[in-house]
Amino acid sequence: MNKEKLAIGLGLAILLFAGFGVHAQLVANEQLQNAINNGVAFLDSQSNYDATDIAVLAVLDGVAPSYQFKQKAIQRVDQLDENHTFWRKWLLDEPINLNELTPFEVNLKYNLMYAKALTCTDLSNETIQSLANLVDNPQEEFGNYNNEHAILILQLYNQCPNASVFSTVISNTLNQQKHAILSQASSSSLDEQLERYCVLGLAGQQLTQSQLNEILLLQQVDGGWSTDYDLSKSTTYVHPTALALCALIKSQQNGVLP
Repeated sequence: MNKEKLAIGLGLAILLFAGFGVHAQLVANEQLQNAINNGVAFLDSQSNYDATDIAVLAVLDGVAPSYQFKQKAIQRVDQLDENHTFWRKWLLDEPINLNELTPFEVNLKYNLMYAKALTCTDLSNETIQSLANLVDNPQEEFGNYNNEHAILILQLYNQCPNASVFSTVISNTLNQQKHAILSQASSSSLDEQLERYCVLGLAGQQLTQSQLNEILLLQQVDGGWSTDYDLSKSTTYVHPTALALCALIKSQQNGVLP
């Protein structure tokens, strides 16, 4: 009889533990979705988007179309100046002629690469190899963002109609850039760290639970994120918020490591 009671008690304990695990997961999922919803609401409340913000939203629109990130940028297209004509045309679904880019657009780092990716121009093994060759160089201005931009541009190319022809080499290059970022120490800049989390997710890398918790804990009361780890003296901006949303949405899609 005692053995039977013990077995019943053990069975109930297992059921209770399993039930607690399911409940905890539901709470975690709800917390993640609430953070995403609050971040999206923050983007809706902001009026000024620049080209770098739109670059992130362009990628996000492809991986999470239900949030209408491109539409949010379209509503703010007048914020773009004459030096960013191709972003304006892309948002408004107007034909983009790469020969008509302004000298500023052609010479701005990464800009021409984004323009080509958005127009699915020059998608070839050579182009993908040039993206594989983008590596971080701390001595170079913006050098610590080379790997991140390579992944963002590759993700845009991945949305092109003929991307399947190059699926293997794109996948290999994404993995190469992903491992390059994983080998780096955490950044002292929250903006850069959020960008790393974003592009890692885009490259198929699962974030750890502690990394996900870090992002959630750094969300401000207005739903946005800042460029500073110190919540007491930081101001929220569109760019880090878009990056944080990218990381959270990809965590929702990819799953999270323990």
